[in-house]
Amino acid sequence: MGDTDFSTQFQAICQKATAAQEKIKNANKSQHKEKLAGKQGRVPDAAGPQVRADAGQDAVPARWQEFCDRWQDHAEKVNSHIKKFKADLNASDAVRDAGTAESYAREAIQFALDAIDEAEEATLEAVSARAKANTLVS
Repeated sequence: MGDTDFSTQFQAICQKATAAQEKIKNANKSQHKEKLAGKQGRVPDAAGPQVRADAGQDAVPARWQEFCDRWQDHAEKVNSHIKKFKADLNASDAVRDAGTAESYAREAIQFALDAIDEAEEATLEAVSARAKANTLVS
C-alpha cells in the first residue's frame, strides 16, 4: 500500500468526523426548538366515579352533600399530589438519563480520539516500514 492510500483513508475519517459533528450541531439546534410540555401522561382521577344523586338537590340530605363535597376536595388534593409527584419523578428520571447519555457520549468521543491517535501511530509506522523496505529492496 502506498502513502496515498493511507492519506485517503485518513481523509475518510476526517469526512466522517465532520459529518458526525454536523449531525450533532443539527441535533442540538432541534433540541432547543422542541418543548417538553404536553408529553406527560394524564394522571387518572383519584376520586373515581363521581357520586351523583338521581333526585334533585333538595332530595339529598345536607350531611350527604357535605360528605360528597369533602370527598371531592380530598380527591382533588390527592390527584394534585399525584400529578406533582409524577412530574418530579419524570424530571428526576430525565436528569438521570441525560447524565448517563452525556457520560456515554464523553466516553465514546474519548475512545474515538484514542482510536485516531492509534491509527495515526500505526500509519506512520507502516509508512516508515514501507520506506525502509523500499530502500533495502532497491
